[in-house]
Amino acid sequence: MDLVASDFDYFGGGGIARHDDKKDKLYRGDIYGLARQAGYTVSRSKEEFGRLKPGIGKVISVGAKADLPYAIDMDADTLRLADFTRQGIELLDNPKGFFLMVEGGKIDWMCHANDAATTLREVIDFDNAVRVAYEFAQKHPGDTLIVVTGDHETGGLTLGFAGTGYRSYIENLRFQKCSRDRMTDQFRKLEQPSFEQVKPLITEMAGLVFAADGRREKGGLNLTENEEKTLQEAFERQYKDGKFTGGAVLTDAVIRLLNNKSAVAWTTGAHTALPVSTTAYGAGAELFSNMIDNTDISKRLKQVVR
Repeated sequence: MDLVASDFDYFGGGGIARHDDKKDKLYRGDIYGLARQAGYTVSRSKEEFGRLKPGIGKVISVGAKADLPYAIDMDADTLRLADFTRQGIELLDNPKGFFLMVEGGKIDWMCHANDAATTLREVIDFDNAVRVAYEFAQKHPGDTLIVVTGDHETGGLTLGFAGTGYRSYIENLRFQKCSRDRMTDQFRKLEQPSFEQVKPLITEMAGLVFAADGRREKGGLNLTENEEKTLQEAFERQYKDGKFTGGAVLTDAVIRLLNNKSAVAWTTGAHTALPVSTTAYGAGAELFSNMIDNTDISKRLKQVVR
């Protein structure tokens, strides 16, 4: 309701999951319908996305039923953050200027989950959106500012793991084929599986190799006897009495082992007090070049636009 009442010119990204929830105590009607009544053009498909042109007025551009899929789970037809960034710039650009806030929000989600492979792909997806903004700034060098920052650090991601000594195997993360959430969904679909039945699925989704497979993979993806035991114990907790118990016990065990074998470590599943880097490019970028309190970023942005 606040989104509809905001009168902002452009919203792009994931959809409103419960846009027509008649059971909600605050229900006032279908949010998309209310948005149209408030003067918004609502785009809810890739075809409608492609028809939005400058001058159309206020826009809500939706790329999914709820949040956008993780980059690692996206198919070729999925609208990405870079697509919405490009569209936002095209629709908002005008002689008086504009302000656009772009968030790679799922970076935080997967840092909470300590899922390094999915986090890495989310950061790359966000970087692609920054690239779109940078290309625009190069065409308008005198009056465009880009600031890239984060509101906090999550997870305490660290490069280095005792089990690999001083060797790094970040490339192992490429063997993870889906996000933590999708991996858990795949395990949930299995009906009373045995651990032997689950092993091939683990290998398919995370690249981990069991001793019985008779293969030796480069980069340390082969599981030791103790590591296999760790996964079996997680399996038994996940499928108590043969039924999926909820949560992501097995998934987390799989991802933790892949992280370790990639020389990646985490300190927590929560927010940390670590500083985050802030980078800036363009007009007024020098205001963001030193160590500052994150609440000062908005103050300095206001200083620039004045």
